[in-house]
Amino acid sequence: MPEADPILAEHKTLGPYTLIKKLGEGGMGGVYLGRHNVLHVEHAIKIIRPRMAADPQLVERFLREARHAARLIHPNIVQVLAADVADGLYYLAMQFVPGQSLADAVAKGRLSPHRATRYIHMSALGLAYAHKKQIIHRDIKPGNILIDEDDSCKITDFGLVRDMTADDTGQNNLTQTGLIIGTPHFMPPEQWHGEGVDHRSDIYALGVTHYHLITRSYPYPGRTPPQILGLLMQGRPEPLKKFAPACDDDLCALIAKAMHVDPAQRYQSALEYAQAIDQWWTAHPPTEAESAQLALAAGEGGGTRLVSPTQLRTGPQSSAAAASGSSRESVVQPGITLVAVTPPATSAAPASATRANLTSAPAVSQATSAPVSASGTPTFTQGPVTIVQESSKTGLLVLIALIAIAALAVGAYAAFSTGKNGGNEPVSKGDTGKPPDPAPEFNLALPSTEATADAPLFTSSASFVIEGKSNVPVTLNGNPYKLGDAVTLKPKLNVLRVSARLGEDSALRELHVFLDQEAPRLVWREFDAAKSGVLPTADRSMSIAGMAADDDPQTEILCTIGNVVRPPLTVEKGGSFSIPVQVGDEPVFVELSARDRVGNKSEAKRIEIVPDRLELALNWFDLKGERTVWSPRDAVSLKGKLNKQRGCTLAHEGKPVTLAADGSFTLEKTLPAGRHTVTVEASDWLKGSLKSELTVVVDLEAPKFLEFEPAAGATLLADVFPYEVKVSGRLDDAEARLKLGQDTLKLEGGRFEKTLPVSEAGDVKLEFVARDLNDRETRISHTFSVKLRRYKALGKNAQGFMEYERVSDGMIMIEVPASKFTQGVAEGLPDAPRREVELSSYLIGKFEVTNDQFARFLNARAISPADAVQQGLIARSGEGFLHLAHDGKSWMAEEGFGNFPVVNVPWKGADAYCRWADDGGGSLPSEAQWEHAARGADARVYPWGADRPNGERSVFKRSGYAGIQNVGRAAKGASPCGALDMAGNVEEWCFDWYDDTAYTRGGKDPLVKDKPSTSDRRVVRGGSFETDAATDIKPSDSDAPSDLRTFFRGRRAPASVSEFRGFRCAARSAQ
Repeated sequence: MPEADPILAEHKTLGPYTLIKKLGEGGMGGVYLGRHNVLHVEHAIKIIRPRMAADPQLVERFLREARHAARLIHPNIVQVLAADVADGLYYLAMQFVPGQSLADAVAKGRLSPHRATRYIHMSALGLAYAHKKQIIHRDIKPGNILIDEDDSCKITDFGLVRDMTADDTGQNNLTQTGLIIGTPHFMPPEQWHGEGVDHRSDIYALGVTHYHLITRSYPYPGRTPPQILGLLMQGRPEPLKKFAPACDDDLCALIAKAMHVDPAQRYQSALEYAQAIDQWWTAHPPTEAESAQLALAAGEGGGTRLVSPTQLRTGPQSSAAAASGSSRESVVQPGITLVAVTPPATSAAPASATRANLTSAPAVSQATSAPVSASGTPTFTQGPVTIVQESSKTGLLVLIALIAIAALAVGAYAAFSTGKNGGNEPVSKGDTGKPPDPAPEFNLALPSTEATADAPLFTSSASFVIEGKSNVPVTLNGNPYKLGDAVTLKPKLNVLRVSARLGEDSALRELHVFLDQEAPRLVWREFDAAKSGVLPTADRSMSIAGMAADDDPQTEILCTIGNVVRPPLTVEKGGSFSIPVQVGDEPVFVELSARDRVGNKSEAKRIEIVPDRLELALNWFDLKGERTVWSPRDAVSLKGKLNKQRGCTLAHEGKPVTLAADGSFTLEKTLPAGRHTVTVEASDWLKGSLKSELTVVVDLEAPKFLEFEPAAGATLLADVFPYEVKVSGRLDDAEARLKLGQDTLKLEGGRFEKTLPVSEAGDVKLEFVARDLNDRETRISHTFSVKLRRYKALGKNAQGFMEYERVSDGMIMIEVPASKFTQGVAEGLPDAPRREVELSSYLIGKFEVTNDQFARFLNARAISPADAVQQGLIARSGEGFLHLAHDGKSWMAEEGFGNFPVVNVPWKGADAYCRWADDGGGSLPSEAQWEHAARGADARVYPWGADRPNGERSVFKRSGYAGIQNVGRAAKGASPCGALDMAGNVEEWCFDWYDDTAYTRGGKDPLVKDKPSTSDRRVVRGGSFETDAATDIKPSDSDAPSDLRTFFRGRRAPASVSEFRGFRCAARSAQ
């Protein structure tokens, strides 16, 4: 059973709405069907998720969608009706559009080209309207275009809109740095880069949507955003015909232009896109079968419809008008036929005009001609008429005007029908029946504003005719002239004085006619700068400029950029002109010519603008990153390639080097044996230059091994065995054949490498054989050793001493440099008088050995509990072991005690552990090493100094702890070198035998290694949890608790154990 929606479960009503059901889910929240409690109409209610409402930026984005969308009132945009917050929920009330989205439609199968194009046309009109309101959608895709029950499209989800009038540095800019918003398949390059997004980005997305509706695929069909972006940056979309072979070339080109990667190459407005569709529809009407399914004219629902190019200028529902949003119901009623005032010769319109033929672009309005009665009076008849649903107020005014004109015409006819002969001219009283003499008349056909001194009439024909009407004699420049006769003009300006006498007066008209038979002279700056018609540039935009020299100040510049013919540009005063050109990533051809108003045209000039934004670079072949070539012969062939294919030159020793069409070259040299430097110099057409040097080694002898890694005699440290060793080196002959034992090694530029497994520590001996092309042979034995790594460097601690992690057990070891210090005290302890001691450098454990570490040691020895006890490694505590357990297979610390110090370990077990942990020099610390690490060179009483012990410095009887603790618990009790727990927690075994006369002997690295005749005890130091903080200094008994102070010596039988005794390790070196 599906989980109940929390919004519907908790909110039956929201503001003035009753929530009925959930319609869907969006990026910011759900969309619900709501019924207005007062108006009783259904609206779509978009509610932001409650958890997102806590983010002010997301709330602002939600409200911004409401504000922007509310400004858009257009038949192809879902209208926002209200926005508010109720019960803590932000919501948006929108027009409810029952139906489906284009995504739903295309999911059922590809759409036919005409059906898909119809939807895109409507969407383009909606976008054009939004762009006119300075709103960019930024997420156009099939899922955001809805189809209503009348099969009309409506754009929805303006959640990512951007106001083109807003300052992107202000609060309107909700896009975070580094955050790209949109749907990857429909995002143009500028949206991926997060800059340069404008209304043309929506045009790109609409073009991809157009492509997708027809193909059910994508022009850049990556599965992940990085894949899509990678394909997009290559700029090679999948051909539309690959998925829809029946789609015609014109539509493919139309869609390709809309989704061009360069914004400058797309349609520059959504309206331009819609107009391109108009033109295509006219040229490619749908079939009769498809026409029946397309509601393109007066269909049920009457959605936005396609119109012809002519109707773009005159019709009440042209693309331009639809984009402006001026769509209203027409007041014309079906069945009324509009007729002409003057009866034409043709009969009424055919019956086929009753409805628009869907095989052609739909007409805006059609009217039949008016029949004429027997008396010649024009009549109005009832008949069919095609009514366009989306008419404008202009259409209404035109209709009223036509009716008024018709009425006036009928009235005029009646008024002028009263003549005695039934004519339409009145008869004056006293008419003799003889017509009067006509009044003098003299009129020229040319309007008075043309052919004036300020605006001469330009012509390219030397034969000029003055048209007009006159019933009196006319003269031209004083000579008789008959209107309509040809006059021969002279080049340049002609002044023609035409006159006639009208009674007592005379009429004179002076015509200024300029005979222009010379083509303009085009001067083009970039054409003159181009070499062989090629102009390189690193810019993405440039202005081409020049001058057209001609007598006609209205000379035009005809410009073709690529395959696009630009509108003619009238030159500025003086003939100058400037035209902006966008330069993408491919060469663009620009052709200019100058044409005056009479059609004289200059010779066309053409250049190729080549984008070149690469910094000149040269790559040598077969070098693998090195600038060295190894040659076994004196004839050397050096090959390389420039990164540019055009506009480059290459020279060596002052002589040109031939470049292939792709920029590659070959340089042949004959060189003696030895090392040589070869230099080449390159330059490009944008004045970029470089110098590249290459080392050439000519080796005419047997191969030589120049490098080995690891070096001979080197020692490698392995963390674990088996261990892999990468053996590499270099020969002086890159073409030699090399074998390691029976394996053939591949040489790349003379280099080789091989990974070898090493199963155990010891020496590794390798036998190499190198043989050149002349079968000259070189043999070499290469030996190195591999040892087990004992320590990993960690860095210096807070006290400035270097710390290492021991690989075997993970113990942190502190490196104590060689030094001298004073051991013992001045008085009070007969067995510990002061003495000067010199110590070599050593390592000492930062902590006491823990139960986890000791369990690892026992498991490494695979020893049973009985054998461990029998060998003196550990003692039992009752039936088991204190804080350690054995499950029959392995040892482990009891839960919660893994980091406690191991106890009940005899001296022998402690010594065995230290030697296992570091088999190259591990041991228990000597008594001198322990005291030096605990008190340092300043003879401290306690490891931390002279202050009395407390619970932060030591775990002892009065510290407040219930027993021994995790190692390092008393963190503020660190010794001068950084060791912890050297006073308290557990007392610790030292290596030395106890000798009460040992301090009478000084020297370097003192150690009581042999058992003295006076004692059978080993030294313990540091005190434990059972130790109290004493203040007096007096000798202790043999078995008395050890002291917390750094200079007290304790002694215990080697085989004895205690739950308050543990140990820490020492070692000679980390190397």
